[in-house]
Amino acid sequence: MKYTLKMLTSRRLYLTILMLGMLLIYQPLTAGWVLTGRYIDQEGKVILQRWFIQDQKVKFEQYDIIYTIDFLTGEIILVDPDLLLYYKSTITDYISDFQLYKMNKLSVLEKEVPVTEQKALDSYKAAIEAFGSPIADCRDSISIREVTDSLKVFGAETDKYMIMVNGLKTEEIWISPFLNVNSEFSWKLYMYYLSLIEASEPKPAYVFSDEYFALLDKGFPIRRIMIRDGYKTETQVNQEEKKEIPAYEFFTPDLCKKVNLKQWLERKQSMRNEYDDYE
Repeated sequence: MKYTLKMLTSRRLYLTILMLGMLLIYQPLTAGWVLTGRYIDQEGKVILQRWFIQDQKVKFEQYDIIYTIDFLTGEIILVDPDLLLYYKSTITDYISDFQLYKMNKLSVLEKEVPVTEQKALDSYKAAIEAFGSPIADCRDSISIREVTDSLKVFGAETDKYMIMVNGLKTEEIWISPFLNVNSEFSWKLYMYYLSLIEASEPKPAYVFSDEYFALLDKGFPIRRIMIRDGYKTETQVNQEEKKEIPAYEFFTPDLCKKVNLKQWLERKQSMRNEYDDYE
């Protein structure tokens, strides 16, 4: 069979498209980030921490809590590495379960609290019903100013900023443009999820402001010194590794027992101040 020039050209084009398609199918996953650091509380105690960030997923590890968030599916996995327990759900179901749990608690209180305290109960009920709502706009006066600093992390320069809230120094933060993980997950969603799964540890309002999110869009915070009620806490990232993270890192842990939200919230948490991976 004889091939005309037109047929040969069409054949080459077909083969080229086929090869490109195969490359797209078999190309490796986008590499993620594994960040290791530590948190220093207001008493000077050091707690090791680790983050896995890849493909719109983030996993955070600390000695007493591990949580995984999938921003595409809304799935969350909360793990107690000491008690080997875990709770798995979507953020929507978590909100519903949390509200039901709190309302059941409230119904018991209503039978015990005198009528004179009814106003407080009404406020508590309103807070439960509002749980999961979008974070309200921060009404505080926020000033973010870049300041000169020579800190280098992983051989690269960092940018330091001073944050003032209502005229008071509230935070010093060092941003690494080199560690720009914003293509992997949303800071706004991340902070929203944290406000729910760490509901017992309320975050200051300014960290949910547009000004603060715009700052985080510049890169990952390598070091943060936060001042609250006269006390300082510090978060650091001391080691980074860019690599393809195995899918199992974001899976349900095999060694742990699944519990419902009531069991999760009422578990007796460890008071140990150390890091212990559940794997």
